[in-house]
Amino acid sequence: MLDNDNLYSYDPAANTWSASLHTFGGWANVATSGPASNLIYVIVSGGTFYSYDVTTGTTTTLTSHPFGFVLGGNGQFTWFGATVGFIYAADGTNGYAPAIYDIANSTWHALSDPKIIQNYAGHSAYDSSRKRLYVTGAQTGSPAAGQVWYYQF
Repeated sequence: MLDNDNLYSYDPAANTWSASLHTFGGWANVATSGPASNLIYVIVSGGTFYSYDVTTGTTTTLTSHPFGFVLGGNGQFTWFGATVGFIYAADGTNGYAPAIYDIANSTWHALSDPKIIQNYAGHSAYDSSRKRLYVTGAQTGSPAAGQVWYYQF
């Protein structure tokens, strides 16, 4: 969890929060990286991007999100892709084009048909058996409101 610019972890068995694990210096969103990895990914409002190793406590700066990224509204940041791994990032309030981060190649790619052309990205979920990333449109009155679509990966 990120709060007051810091990363924390929660232990459900002990019902306790950790001390601050790392300070990221701004609002941020976190995505896990699947069952075979010790990494989580953190994107800070503005697009600065990191991986954080939960075992070693090491933070690595990655290639920043090139298209802009603002949290708020329904900014989405989702890990998906059981074999290689990708991150889906959609801006929460400014309508920047959603992008996919390819973990293996350390590269960002704008989606060629992002569907979201106004604010509020909606939510996303990955279906690993069909290899589809499902995304919803959220803001009432936007062209994507009430729609659900998927990207095949």
